[in-house]
Amino acid sequence: MRGILETGTFLQPAEAMDFVETVLEASTEYSIIGKDPEGTILLWNEGARRLYGYEQEEIVGKVKSDILHTPEDIAAGLPEAMRQAAVAEGKWEGTVIRVRRDESRFTAKVVLTPRRNRQGESIGFLLISKDISDEVRLTRELEATQAYTRSLIESNVDALMTTDLLGQITDVNQQMESLTGYRREELVGSPFKQHFTDPQRAEEGIRLALREGKVTNWELTARGKDGRETIVSCNATAYHDRDGALQGVFAAARDITDRKQVDATLRASEEQFRGLLEAAPDAMVIVDPQGHITLVNRQTERLFGYPREELLGQPIETLVPERFHGAHVGHRDGFLARPGVRPMGAGLQLYGRRKDSSEFPVEISLSPLVTDRGTLVSAAVRDITARKQVEEALQEATLAAEQANQAKSEYLSRMSQELRTPLNAILGFAQVLEIEGLRDDQHESVDHILSGARHLLALINEVLGHRRDRGRPAVAVAGAGRGGRAHRRGRQSDPAAGRPAGHHAGRPATDLRRLHLG
Repeated sequence: MRGILETGTFLQPAEAMDFVETVLEASTEYSIIGKDPEGTILLWNEGARRLYGYEQEEIVGKVKSDILHTPEDIAAGLPEAMRQAAVAEGKWEGTVIRVRRDESRFTAKVVLTPRRNRQGESIGFLLISKDISDEVRLTRELEATQAYTRSLIESNVDALMTTDLLGQITDVNQQMESLTGYRREELVGSPFKQHFTDPQRAEEGIRLALREGKVTNWELTARGKDGRETIVSCNATAYHDRDGALQGVFAAARDITDRKQVDATLRASEEQFRGLLEAAPDAMVIVDPQGHITLVNRQTERLFGYPREELLGQPIETLVPERFHGAHVGHRDGFLARPGVRPMGAGLQLYGRRKDSSEFPVEISLSPLVTDRGTLVSAAVRDITARKQVEEALQEATLAAEQANQAKSEYLSRMSQELRTPLNAILGFAQVLEIEGLRDDQHESVDHILSGARHLLALINEVLGHRRDRGRPAVAVAGAGRGGRAHRRGRQSDPAAGRPAGHHAGRPATDLRRLHLG
C-alpha cells in the first residue's frame, strides 16, 4: 500500500494478492467469506466475525458455509442452487435468512461469485453478505405505514386526490373514481379542472391553495363520465417534500348535494314560517331559553316602536314595564319548566312598554317551539286598548242605564201615588152615592162614573206596570155599576164585585177603609 502511494510502483502479483486479502480481511461493514468448490470456508474476515459470531480459528478450513444457512433452506437445496447459479451466470444475488453462532437469525443481502484461476478454472466462491435486518424492518414499517395511510385514504367518505404544481392529478382514491365514473388510470395524469362544470373556478381553487396554503369550502360541481353532476365542497392544502419544497395540492371533495337539498327545504320552510309570522295580525316575539329576543315581526315594530335590529338579542324584559321585571323573570323560568300552549298571566292585567316608555294593556298567548337550540318561546302580543275602552264605555252605559231605570222607577212610583189617590177618592164617593137611595137615572150616572174610573185605573195599572195581588181586584169596591141596583133588590153581592158575601141588600158596606186600589 505504501509503495503504491509513495513510490508509484506496482506490486508483484503475489504481493497484490496479499494486499487484496489484507483489505478483505480488514473490512468490517461487509462479511467476506472465501470457500473452495465444496463449500469449505478458507477466508473469514473481521466483518464475518462480527456478523456471525464465529472466530476465524474455529471456522477456517474446518466447516462448510452451509452452517450459515437455516435448516429450512438447506432442506430446500438453496445452498447448492446458489452455487450452480453463480457458476452458470457469473453471480448469484439475493436476500437470504442467515443463522448466527447463537442460532439467532437475521436477513442478509448476499452476493455469491465464483473464484477462478488464471486458466479460468473454478477454484471456489467468494460470499459477500450484509445484515439488512434494520433496512427490512424499516421497509416493512414503511410499507405498513403506507398501507395504513392508503387504507385511510380509500376508506374516506370524501373523494381525495393529489395534484402537482400544474394541477395535474397524481393520485386518487376510490371515492374519486365513484364521483367521476373514471378509473384511477384514467384520472391520474389528467387535469384536475376538466372534471368540473366550471374549469376556471376549479383551477382558481388549486392556484389559491398553492398561493395561500389552503382553501376551505370551495364549492364546485363535478361532472361525471356519464354527464351526471354532483355538487361538492372542496378543502385543499398545499404539501411539501422533506426539504420544504412545494410539491402540489392535496384536495378533498365532499358530496353536498343532499345537504344542499336539505338546506333549500329548510330555507323554504323558514321563508314560509317568516311569511306566516309577518302575516300574523298580532305582534309575534320569539325568545330563546335565556330570555333573549331572537325573532320579531313587523307588528312588533309597529306596536312597540322599536326597529327590528334594536330588539334582536335584547332581553324580553325590554318590552315589559320596569316594575314587573323581577316577577317576569320568574314567570318566564316557570313556563320553560312546564312548557305548553296557554295564555300568560290568566286573571291578571298585563301591560307592554313601548320605546317611548308609554304603557298599554296587552293580551299574551304563549307556546313552546322545540328546536336544536333548545325550547324557544313564541309570544303573541295583542294590544287590547280599544277593547278596554269599549268595556269601560259599556260599564259606564250600564251604570247610566241602571241609574235611569232607578229614576224611572222612582218617577213611576210617585206618579202611581199621585194618580191613584184622586181615583180612589172618586171611586169611594161614587160607591157612597151608589148605595144611597138614588133614582134609576142617578144610579145609571153613578155607574158611568164607576165604569170610567175603573177603566182609567186599568190604564194607569197598564202604563205604570202595576201588578194586582193574586185573587184580588185592582180596586176592592162594594156595589159597583149596575150591581148596586141588585143590592137594592135584596140580593147578595158577587165576590168579584168587591162586596163581602152575607151583607143584606138594604145594609151596604160603607167602611171606606176597605176602598183601595189593588
